[in-house]
Amino acid sequence: MGWFGPIESLLHTLDVVGADRDPEGNFDVAGELVVGLGGREIVVGDSARYFKNGEPFGLASLLNSTSYGVRNITVIGRDTTPAGKEV
Repeated sequence: MGWFGPIESLLHTLDVVGADRDPEGNFDVAGELVVGLGGREIVVGDSARYFKNGEPFGLASLLNSTSYGVRNITVIGRDTTPAGKEV
């Protein structure tokens, strides 16, 4: 199940869990991530992953258990985000 909420909650959660970052400091994430509503909210699909020490973990499941936002949403569509695309 997916998650919908403020980008700040996503970034804070990734920071707290120590998610991997690229050399520029962007979080290393992949999968269904769609920014909307003026750039302040994000939809995270079930396929979205974050990486810690190079190992992938479910981003939506993390956010569903730790962050403010709408939990356990169904995201309809297809994954068009290239692997390794940063948020």
